[in-house]
This record gives sequence, C-alpha cells and structure tokens, in this order.
Amino acid sequence: VVYEISEGDRTKIASINFVGNNAYGDRRLGEVISTKKSNLLSFISRNDIYDEERLKAEEEALRRFYFNRGYADFQVISSTAELDEATNKYTITVTVEEGERYKFGDISIESTVDGLASEDLSSAVETRQGKTYSAKDVEDTLIGLSEKVANKGYAFAEVTPRGDRDFANRTINIVYTVDQGQRAY
Repeated sequence: VVYEISEGDRTKIASINFVGNNAYGDRRLGEVISTKKSNLLSFISRNDIYDEERLKAEEEALRRFYFNRGYADFQVISSTAELDEATNKYTITVTVEEGERYKFGDISIESTVDGLASEDLSSAVETRQGKTYSAKDVEDTLIGLSEKVANKGYAFAEVTPRGDRDFANRTINIVYTVDQGQRAY
C-alpha cells in the first residue's frame, strides 16, 4: 500500500476583524492576541497559522485583557474563521460584547479566624475603592491575604472574594472572607 500525499501550500490569515468593540480599537485588540495577519516576515514567527485551539486561547487572552481594565461583564459572543479557497487564506472574525466599565466600590475583609482581626490583614489588599476594577488586583489580593494568614500559622485557611455589583453606580463591592481551616504547627 502506497499513500501519496499532497500537502499543498500553507494556509495564511488574510485579516482579523473584531465586531462589537467600542472601548478599544481593532489594532489594540490585535496586539492582545498572538495570532497575526500574514505578512512578509510571517515565515519566521509562524504566528499567522490558523488553529482552532489557538483561537480559543485568543478568546481567553481577550477576556483577561478586558477583565483587567474594568469590563467585568465582557464576553466573546463568537469567533469564526472562514477559508477563502481561491487565496487559501482565512478571515477571522471575533464578535465581542464589552459591557459596562466598573470601578471598585467598598472593599472589606471578614475574618472568622479567632485572634485574627480584619485590620491585621488590610496591608495585603491590592484593591482600592474608586480604582478601575481589575481581576488581576483581586487575584493578587487573594494571594497576599493567603500568604499573610499562612504566616500567622493558618496554612489551610481559605480566602474567598465575593463581589456585589452596583449596576446604577457601576461599582463592584468586594468582601474578602477568611475562613479558618486546620491550624498547622
């Protein structure tokens, strides 16, 4: 049995279009994702190859970008790639819904750990009232609070954030809850 395979030319990306974006232009969103439109230097970087799995990763990169800039309601509605067989190039279209931009509202810490007051943990909080909402700041605060609680001997304490949105004022109030776990010695 002999298989004869004709690979043909490598498919390229003719264009990447964004639909529904108002806060950031196509050029800025194009910088966020790693897939690029084909050009003369594409044979070096190989970032102009269409891959469905890579497109899913690009959606996640866009989510992180928007979530860290105040758009807590952001979502990717769809991402499609259409192949033009005549030119052997894909046209990628990403449809997004940005939603409203939020700021941090009231920030507080609730501790159920005996002997550990909320005031003792406030220096680890990265989120500040009035600052533009950022998921990264919430994550950094979780890490900081977890480390501070662990340093006090509560290695298994759980720190969880709870966000309450105020749609009228476009703010998100965050309550960090510290629950006692098993104490480590």
